[in-house]
Order: sequence, then C-alpha cells, then structure tokens
Amino acid sequence: MPVSEYLATDKPRETLLLASGVAFLRPEQEIFDELADLCTSPGYVHIVADLCFRNNGVIIQGELTAKDLAPLFSNKRLVRTEISTLIGLMVRAPIDFTFCTDAARKHQLTRTEELLEELHAAMNTVWREALDP
Repeated sequence: MPVSEYLATDKPRETLLLASGVAFLRPEQEIFDELADLCTSPGYVHIVADLCFRNNGVIIQGELTAKDLAPLFSNKRLVRTEISTLIGLMVRAPIDFTFCTDAARKHQLTRTEELLEELHAAMNTVWREALDP
C-alpha cells in the first residue's frame, strides 16, 4: 500500500526509518498480506529466480578469492527462510510465467525488498517494546 493510501486510514502512525526512507509501521499481518499478493502477481517466478541467483550465486573471473565470496555475507542478502517464504507464498496460486517489462520486474523486486524490510521492522517491535520500560 502506498504511504499516501496508508495515511488516509485511521491506522497507527508510528514512524520508522527504513533504508528505503521513512515508512509507517503497519501491523505484521498487513505487511505479510501485501507480500503474499505480490508473490502471486504475473511473472513473479522470475523475481524469485533473480533473488535466488543474486543471493546464492558467485561470479568469478580467474581464481576464487575471499572478495568474490564477500557478497554472500552481506546483511542485504536474503537468507534461505526468506526465499522459502517467497516461494511458499508464490505457489499458493497457479504460477504465472509471464515475462514482464523491465520496469515491472524492477518494481516487483524493489517492492519485495521494501516489504521484507518493513516486515522485519514490524517483527522487531515485539522485542523493542519488551525492552522499553
């Protein structure tokens, strides 16, 4: 849901700074539902393939070095459970193998990253609230 639509609702407006900019903390289920809808969108299977390659592939030229493996240890890398979750959400509906435009694929990929980041933030509020006296 775009921020402008979210602001038009009566939902809580606790702000949270995400890497993608300022976002409003939504309930975990709301974020998850949007991610589930995105995962069944036309051509999403290609986004999953891109994410699997990007997060698990290593491109080298010549001899393998530690620098070649460094991206596998980035905090921006999706872990197996995150990719498995995306696949699980994707297979809840028949897979649409449509080849989308580059702009549509970029939007799907960017939105997936934003939603996962937002979902992590929403899940982290539980322990943050527990630590706040």
